[in-house]
Amino acid sequence: MQTWSYKLDNLHSTIIEIRKFCNNSKIFFLYGEVGSGKTTFAGEFCRQMGYEGEVSSPTFSLANVYQNDSIKIFHLDLYRIKNPEEAIDMGIEEYLYEGDICLVEWPQPIESIINLPYYKLEFRPDSQHSRQITINFIDT
Repeated sequence: MQTWSYKLDNLHSTIIEIRKFCNNSKIFFLYGEVGSGKTTFAGEFCRQMGYEGEVSSPTFSLANVYQNDSIKIFHLDLYRIKNPEEAIDMGIEEYLYEGDICLVEWPQPIESIINLPYYKLEFRPDSQHSRQITINFIDT
């Protein structure tokens, strides 16, 4: 387990440290309340991986794909998914297995069906202008 505190102006360097800590892992589950920084983190993460386009919350589409010549990133938001069956129906397994990177916000509905190792990132406000990310490796 590792914890980082960051502000928006040093999120870039924090993500560099996190990527090193996670050994270039592929699957990241992002936990935290609304407004805790999950989507902001995902956007900066994608930019660091070489994606230059816009990154937005996939709340209504459930999944956004960010792709360029060298990488394919799936960004999922399962907030509206109620159970594992709905996640399977939406093709969750394809997202987890087919991309170079998979960032999953609100992953609770799929925790019981995942048999892949992943990093669990928990986002919490630290103060009015800073956040904390605690990371645990989950080897199912």
